[in-house]
Amino acid sequence: MKNILTYTLLIVLLAAGRPSVAQPLVQVTHESYDSYYDLSAFNPAVVVWYLDFEDFKGNLKPSTRRFKTDTKLPRPRVKDEDLKGTGYVRGHMCPAGDRDTRKDLLKETYLTSNMTPMTMVCNSGPWKMVEDTCRVLAKRHGKIKIAAGTIFLDDSLGVEYLGRVKVPAAFFRIARCVSHPEHQWIWIVQNSKSSSSPVRVGTNTLQQVLQNRSSVISALKIENLID
Repeated sequence: MKNILTYTLLIVLLAAGRPSVAQPLVQVTHESYDSYYDLSAFNPAVVVWYLDFEDFKGNLKPSTRRFKTDTKLPRPRVKDEDLKGTGYVRGHMCPAGDRDTRKDLLKETYLTSNMTPMTMVCNSGPWKMVEDTCRVLAKRHGKIKIAAGTIFLDDSLGVEYLGRVKVPAAFFRIARCVSHPEHQWIWIVQNSKSSSSPVRVGTNTLQQVLQNRSSVISALKIENLID
């Protein structure tokens, strides 16, 4: 029962309407991660990075939790202030906790190319659960490659905007073991203001969701995101 809202969301994502015309996508590369940024939604479409045990065995803390505008993005650029007072927190795609052994890498996770509006419930609940699970997987299996991204509904379904910033309906995360790529895990997490749990899905289900709802990356196969 606890996953019924998320399963309902999956049905909506798969069934509602046709994908819209793909919007501009720009790649921003940092040492911590690569961000494929959706210029129409002012959100990262997908962020990709590697995770090993060495990446998170430190205990560094950020000097500030404010996000700095990523000047590698074209103008107009989203700012930390764009989410102020909206009721949403500034969520990480690549977590700060995955980069807590070097100050420069930790600082990069606080760039707006890695920022998305999340509910507090999502950020501190199911999204954190998936982050923690990925660190366990990295300890158990060695280096893994992760792709995390946003999923949107059509405007006709009542999409929320924070000014020009579009609020994702859900997020996905793919993790794959580098040395044994047959080991792969995929989750979809609802960006909900009520409690929900991460949902494990298969490659085909996620590909359908991305093709129907996240048209900006619909042309990218799941294999391309994580290979």
